[in-house]
Amino acid sequence: MVLKQEFNIKIIRWFLSILLFHVLGLTGNLWAIEKKTPELMPGDVILLSLNCYLCKAISLTTDSPFNHSGLVTRVTTDGVFVAQALGASEELSLQRFLAQSPRGARIKVKRANELIELGDKAPNALKQRSARLFRHFKARFIGLPFDRNFLWDNFEAGGRELMYCSELVNKTLSQILTKPLQTEILDYSRLNDFWSAYFQGPLPIGIIGNSPALLDRDPLLIDIWQGTTSDINP
Repeated sequence: MVLKQEFNIKIIRWFLSILLFHVLGLTGNLWAIEKKTPELMPGDVILLSLNCYLCKAISLTTDSPFNHSGLVTRVTTDGVFVAQALGASEELSLQRFLAQSPRGARIKVKRANELIELGDKAPNALKQRSARLFRHFKARFIGLPFDRNFLWDNFEAGGRELMYCSELVNKTLSQILTKPLQTEILDYSRLNDFWSAYFQGPLPIGIIGNSPALLDRDPLLIDIWQGTTSDINP
Protein backbone atom coordinates (compact mmCIF):
# COMPACT_ATOMS: atom_id res chain seq x y z
CA MET A 1 0.00 0.00 0.00
CA VAL A 2 2.83 2.37 0.96
CA LEU A 3 4.70 1.53 -2.25
CA LYS A 4 1.56 2.22 -4.28
CA GLN A 5 1.13 5.64 -2.63
CA GLU A 6 4.79 6.54 -3.27
CA PHE A 7 4.39 5.47 -6.90
CA ASN A 8 1.28 7.64 -7.26
CA ILE A 9 3.08 10.61 -5.71
CA LYS A 10 5.95 10.16 -8.19
CA ILE A 11 3.47 10.04 -11.08
CA ILE A 12 1.76 13.21 -9.86
CA ARG A 13 5.13 15.01 -9.45
CA TRP A 14 6.18 13.91 -12.93
CA PHE A 15 2.89 15.12 -14.41
CA LEU A 16 3.18 18.48 -12.61
CA SER A 17 6.76 18.95 -13.80
CA ILE A 18 5.72 18.28 -17.40
CA LEU A 19 2.76 20.66 -17.03
CA LEU A 20 4.98 23.36 -15.54
CA PHE A 21 7.48 22.94 -18.36
CA HIS A 22 4.78 23.48 -20.99
CA VAL A 23 3.24 26.43 -19.13
CA LEU A 24 6.60 28.15 -18.82
CA GLY A 25 7.37 27.39 -22.44
CA LEU A 26 4.04 28.81 -23.57
CA THR A 27 4.52 31.90 -21.41
CA GLY A 28 7.95 32.39 -22.92
CA ASN A 29 6.57 32.13 -26.44
CA LEU A 30 3.81 34.62 -25.67
CA TRP A 31 6.35 36.99 -24.18
CA ALA A 32 8.56 36.68 -27.26
CA ILE A 33 5.63 37.36 -29.60
CA GLU A 34 4.56 40.37 -27.54
CA LYS A 35 8.10 41.69 -27.52
CA LYS A 36 8.34 41.43 -31.30
CA THR A 37 5.02 43.10 -32.04
CA PRO A 38 4.62 46.84 -31.42
CA GLU A 39 1.29 48.11 -30.13
CA LEU A 40 0.44 50.51 -32.91
CA MET A 41 -1.67 53.65 -32.59
CA PRO A 42 -2.98 56.30 -35.02
CA GLY A 43 -0.17 58.65 -35.99
CA ASP A 44 2.56 56.02 -35.95
CA VAL A 45 4.95 56.26 -38.90
CA ILE A 46 6.01 52.96 -40.46
CA LEU A 47 9.22 52.95 -42.48
CA LEU A 48 9.58 50.10 -44.93
CA SER A 49 12.15 48.73 -47.35
CA LEU A 50 10.72 47.86 -50.77
CA ASN A 51 12.61 45.97 -53.44
CA CYS A 52 11.81 47.78 -56.69
CA TYR A 53 14.49 49.38 -58.89
CA LEU A 54 13.34 52.94 -58.08
CA CYS A 55 13.11 52.03 -54.39
CA LYS A 56 16.73 50.89 -54.33
CA ALA A 57 17.77 54.15 -56.01
CA ILE A 58 15.93 56.12 -53.31
CA SER A 59 17.77 54.16 -50.61
CA LEU A 60 21.14 54.77 -52.23
CA THR A 61 20.40 58.47 -52.77
CA THR A 62 19.23 59.08 -49.20
CA ASP A 63 21.68 56.64 -47.59
CA SER A 64 18.91 54.77 -45.82
CA PRO A 65 17.53 51.22 -45.88
CA PHE A 66 14.03 52.73 -45.90
CA ASN A 67 12.46 53.84 -49.17
CA HIS A 68 8.74 53.77 -48.40
CA SER A 69 6.60 55.08 -45.57
CA GLY A 70 3.06 54.81 -44.31
CA LEU A 71 0.99 56.32 -41.53
CA VAL A 72 -1.28 54.43 -39.15
CA THR A 73 -4.71 56.05 -39.49
CA ARG A 74 -6.94 53.69 -37.50
CA VAL A 75 -6.70 50.87 -34.97
CA THR A 76 -10.03 49.05 -34.75
CA THR A 77 -11.43 45.65 -33.84
CA ASP A 78 -11.01 44.80 -37.53
CA GLY A 79 -7.30 45.51 -37.42
CA VAL A 80 -4.72 48.23 -38.06
CA PHE A 81 -5.07 50.48 -41.13
CA VAL A 82 -2.29 52.41 -42.84
CA ALA A 83 -2.34 55.34 -45.28
CA GLN A 84 0.12 55.32 -48.15
CA ALA A 85 0.85 57.01 -51.47
CA LEU A 86 2.34 54.34 -53.72
CA GLY A 87 -0.07 55.01 -56.53
CA ALA A 88 -3.28 56.80 -55.64
CA SER A 89 -3.31 57.70 -51.94
CA GLU A 90 -5.19 54.98 -50.11
CA GLU A 91 -5.87 53.33 -46.78
CA LEU A 92 -5.10 49.63 -46.55
CA SER A 93 -4.70 46.99 -43.87
CA LEU A 94 -1.38 46.62 -42.10
CA GLN A 95 -1.03 43.12 -43.58
CA ARG A 96 -1.41 44.43 -47.14
CA PHE A 97 0.95 47.30 -46.43
CA LEU A 98 3.68 44.99 -45.16
CA ALA A 99 3.09 42.44 -47.93
CA GLN A 100 4.50 44.95 -50.43
CA SER A 101 7.95 44.36 -48.97
CA PRO A 102 9.98 41.13 -49.18
CA ARG A 103 9.64 38.84 -46.21
CA GLY A 104 12.36 39.63 -43.70
CA ALA A 105 12.88 43.21 -44.94
CA ARG A 106 13.73 45.88 -42.38
CA ILE A 107 10.95 47.89 -40.80
CA LYS A 108 10.87 50.66 -38.23
CA VAL A 109 7.99 52.24 -36.32
CA LYS A 110 8.29 55.84 -35.11
CA ARG A 111 5.96 57.93 -32.97
CA ALA A 112 5.68 61.66 -32.36
CA ASN A 113 6.99 62.44 -28.90
CA GLU A 114 4.20 65.00 -28.60
CA LEU A 115 1.58 62.25 -28.93
CA ILE A 116 3.36 60.08 -26.37
CA GLU A 117 3.34 62.92 -23.83
CA LEU A 118 -0.27 63.75 -24.64
CA GLY A 119 -1.30 60.12 -24.08
CA ASP A 120 0.34 60.15 -20.66
CA LYS A 121 -1.26 63.44 -19.59
CA ALA A 122 -4.60 63.53 -21.41
CA PRO A 123 -5.69 60.20 -22.99
CA ASN A 124 -9.05 61.62 -24.10
CA ALA A 125 -7.33 64.47 -25.92
CA LEU A 126 -5.14 61.90 -27.69
CA LYS A 127 -8.25 60.01 -28.81
CA GLN A 128 -9.68 63.23 -30.23
CA ARG A 129 -6.50 63.92 -32.18
CA SER A 130 -6.47 60.36 -33.49
CA ALA A 131 -10.01 60.78 -34.77
CA ARG A 132 -9.07 64.13 -36.34
CA LEU A 133 -6.11 62.50 -38.10
CA PHE A 134 -8.34 59.99 -39.89
CA ARG A 135 -10.97 62.61 -40.77
CA HIS A 136 -8.30 64.87 -42.25
CA PHE A 137 -6.75 62.07 -44.30
CA LYS A 138 -10.15 60.94 -45.60
CA ALA A 139 -11.32 64.46 -46.46
CA ARG A 140 -8.17 65.82 -48.07
CA PHE A 141 -5.84 63.07 -49.24
CA ILE A 142 -7.53 59.79 -50.05
CA GLY A 143 -7.61 59.10 -53.78
CA LEU A 144 -5.03 61.74 -54.77
CA PRO A 145 -2.79 60.71 -57.70
CA PHE A 146 0.82 59.68 -57.14
CA ASP A 147 3.51 62.30 -57.78
CA ARG A 148 6.27 60.56 -59.72
CA ASN A 149 8.30 63.80 -59.78
CA PHE A 150 8.46 64.05 -55.97
CA LEU A 151 7.48 67.73 -55.91
CA TRP A 152 6.14 69.38 -52.76
CA ASP A 153 2.79 71.15 -53.27
CA ASN A 154 2.49 69.83 -56.83
CA PHE A 155 -0.96 70.17 -58.44
CA GLU A 156 -2.59 68.92 -61.62
CA ALA A 157 -4.10 71.39 -64.06
CA GLY A 158 -7.51 70.53 -62.62
CA GLY A 159 -6.41 71.48 -59.12
CA ARG A 160 -5.88 68.05 -57.56
CA GLU A 161 -2.70 67.77 -55.52
CA LEU A 162 -0.21 65.05 -56.43
CA MET A 163 1.27 63.12 -53.52
CA TYR A 164 4.22 60.84 -52.79
CA CYS A 165 4.61 58.57 -49.79
CA SER A 166 6.62 60.59 -47.28
CA GLU A 167 4.84 63.80 -48.31
CA LEU A 168 1.51 62.19 -47.42
CA VAL A 169 2.86 61.11 -44.03
CA ASN A 170 4.26 64.57 -43.29
CA LYS A 171 1.19 66.55 -44.33
CA THR A 172 -1.31 64.26 -42.63
CA LEU A 173 0.53 63.84 -39.33
CA SER A 174 1.57 67.50 -39.10
CA GLN A 175 -2.11 68.46 -38.99
CA ILE A 176 -2.43 67.10 -35.46
CA LEU A 177 0.97 68.26 -34.14
CA THR A 178 1.73 71.68 -32.71
CA LYS A 179 4.97 71.75 -34.74
CA PRO A 180 5.14 70.33 -38.30
CA LEU A 181 7.53 67.62 -39.35
CA GLN A 182 10.70 68.59 -41.19
CA THR A 183 11.30 69.20 -44.87
CA GLU A 184 14.62 69.72 -46.62
CA ILE A 185 16.21 70.55 -49.98
CA LEU A 186 16.26 67.31 -51.97
CA ASP A 187 19.62 66.29 -53.42
CA TYR A 188 19.72 63.93 -56.41
CA SER A 189 23.41 64.35 -57.22
CA ARG A 190 24.49 61.06 -55.66
CA LEU A 191 22.99 59.07 -58.57
CA ASN A 192 23.18 61.78 -61.20
CA ASP A 193 22.88 59.54 -64.27
CA PHE A 194 19.95 57.54 -62.90
CA TRP A 195 17.95 60.59 -61.85
CA SER A 196 18.71 62.49 -65.06
CA ALA A 197 17.24 59.56 -66.99
CA TYR A 198 14.31 59.29 -64.55
CA PHE A 199 13.40 62.98 -64.80
CA GLN A 200 14.28 63.02 -68.51
CA GLY A 201 16.26 66.20 -68.16
CA PRO A 202 18.23 68.31 -65.69
CA LEU A 203 18.03 67.34 -62.06
CA PRO A 204 15.65 69.34 -59.85
CA ILE A 205 17.69 71.84 -57.85
CA GLY A 206 16.59 73.65 -54.72
CA ILE A 207 13.36 71.68 -54.45
CA ILE A 208 11.80 71.36 -50.99
CA GLY A 209 10.54 67.90 -50.03
CA ASN A 210 11.13 64.98 -47.73
CA SER A 211 11.84 61.26 -47.77
CA PRO A 212 11.56 58.17 -45.57
CA ALA A 213 15.16 58.87 -44.55
CA LEU A 214 14.21 62.35 -43.33
CA LEU A 215 11.28 60.94 -41.37
CA ASP A 216 13.76 58.58 -39.74
CA ARG A 217 15.99 61.54 -38.75
CA ASP A 218 13.23 63.91 -37.68
CA PRO A 219 13.79 64.88 -34.01
CA LEU A 220 10.02 65.12 -33.46
CA LEU A 221 9.72 61.35 -34.02
CA ILE A 222 11.23 58.70 -31.78
CA ASP A 223 11.83 55.02 -32.44
CA ILE A 224 9.38 52.72 -30.68
CA TRP A 225 10.19 49.49 -32.49
CA GLN A 226 12.32 48.05 -35.25
CA GLY A 227 12.77 44.60 -36.70
CA THR A 228 11.66 42.85 -39.88
CA THR A 229 8.38 42.31 -41.65
CA SER A 230 8.54 38.67 -40.57
CA ASP A 231 8.39 39.76 -36.92
CA ILE A 232 5.31 41.92 -37.23
CA ASN A 233 3.44 39.90 -39.85
CA PRO A 234 4.43 36.23 -39.28
